[in-house]
Amino acid sequence: MGPAFLVEWIRGSTRGELRPRWRSVPLALSDLEIRGGPGTHPPDRAGRQAAGGTDRADHDQKHRRPGSGGGGSIRSPPGRSRSMTPPSTPGRNRRGMTLAELMIALSIACLVGAGVVAMTESVGRVLVEGRIQKENTIASATASSRLSAVVSASNCVLMLSPDLVVCWGADTRRDGRIQSSEVSWIRFDEKQGTLHLDQMVFPDDFGPRDEQLTDRTLETEDDFRTTLIQLTQDGLVDSKLLLDGLVDIDLSMRPGDLDRPLEQKRVSWKLNWSEGSSAHAETIITCGVHAHALPEEF
Repeated sequence: MGPAFLVEWIRGSTRGELRPRWRSVPLALSDLEIRGGPGTHPPDRAGRQAAGGTDRADHDQKHRRPGSGGGGSIRSPPGRSRSMTPPSTPGRNRRGMTLAELMIALSIACLVGAGVVAMTESVGRVLVEGRIQKENTIASATASSRLSAVVSASNCVLMLSPDLVVCWGADTRRDGRIQSSEVSWIRFDEKQGTLHLDQMVFPDDFGPRDEQLTDRTLETEDDFRTTLIQLTQDGLVDSKLLLDGLVDIDLSMRPGDLDRPLEQKRVSWKLNWSEGSSAHAETIITCGVHAHALPEEF
């Protein structure tokens, strides 16, 4: 037999009103006591039966179950108290985690956190490497295009040194002679970490005769470094910035080739960039002389 439910009327704590409270009482069939008799009624209806009676007793007498021994009510067995603890609400009393469960939960959380951190670092490292690769590519392309624009348009190379490369450009007079206005100096400024292109220019008020008188005819054995210094002192040199952010520059060529600049059909630079520049690695730039032509004296 299942549990039986009893109701009690208790007085509230605020206004003193009566409110029902249900109690769950587990009962077995052997614990039931049948109390019969036509005069037996629940306590809350006894006064009403004595005052005038109702039809409830007759109805119970007519419809009671055969063999029950007369109308009656179910009461709790002796020794059982009606004021029992109500059933606990699900989720009301929840136990905490044991030490082993806590350690396992913390271990799982640490593993998940370490995985997230590792994945984030990996993604960040890939992004940084991609940015560095992009900057190196852009710097190399810029250096190659600017140096090639000077070297490829030249007839030949007149001087090769790590900090100064001299090229003979187009023969504007078409006499096969080297003029100072046809020479390009690719100069490295170690203090500034910059690479410059120096060329001779004439003042705006110079006419053709003044330009011919000012222009100098050079020989392949001349000191082109000294010539550049003299032209700079005369205010006849225009300097353009080619590259910046350099720590060092060198020629990536065989030592024997440096002694024979007129025979070279290409010039190769090795650029070392500073930490603050856009590039972060060593760059080798090779430029070729497309139309190789020597001065008339050769």
